Amino acid sequence: MPEPVGGRQYGAPRFRYPPPSNPGARDPRDLGLPLYGAPFAQSVVRFFRGYVRFSGRASRSEYWWAQLFCFVTLLIVMALVAAIVLVGLAIGSDGDGLSAVGIAITVVGAAVAVLAIFGLLLPMYAVGARRLHDAGYPGAWILCALIPYVGGLVWIVVGVLDTNPSGMRFDR
Repeated sequence: MPEPVGGRQYGAPRFRYPPPSNPGARDPRDLGLPLYGAPFAQSVVRFFRGYVRFSGRASRSEYWWAQLFCFVTLLIVMALVAAIVLVGLAIGSDGDGLSAVGIAITVVGAAVAVLAIFGLLLPMYAVGARRLHDAGYPGAWILCALIPYVGGLVWIVVGVLDTNPSGMRFDR
C-alpha cells in the first residue's frame, strides 16, 4: 500500500485488518471462519455456540471479549458465593461450631462456584485452541496453559498473536 503524500499519519494503520489473503466470516452465525472486529455480544454468542468446538479459528476480538465475559462472570459468581458462605456461617453457627444448616448453605455455595468454573473452563480452552489456529499454530498448544506458574502467561500470549494466513488450513 503506497504511503500518502507527506508520509503516514500518526496512528494510521500500516495495513488493512484482516489481511486480504485471510478472509473472515461475513455472517456472525458462520462459525467456520473467524469474525474479525466482532463486538462483545456477537463474541459471547459465538463463544457459547462453539462451546466444545476445537476446530476452526477465532479472531483476537472473539478471544478477548470471551475472556472478559468469563472473568466478569466468575468475579460475580465468586462474590455471590462468598456472600452465600458468609450467610451460611452467620446463620448456622451455634456455640460449638457450624450447624447442619450452615454446612448445607456453605456446600451449596461451593457447588455453585465449582459449576461456574467447570461450565466456563471447556469453552475457554476451545476458544483458545481456535485462536491458536488463527495464528497458524496447532490448537493442542493450549494445553501449555496447564503448566503451573506459566499457564497465565500462555493465555495472554495466545491472545496477542497476530493472524497468520497459514491458519486457514484449520478451516473446515
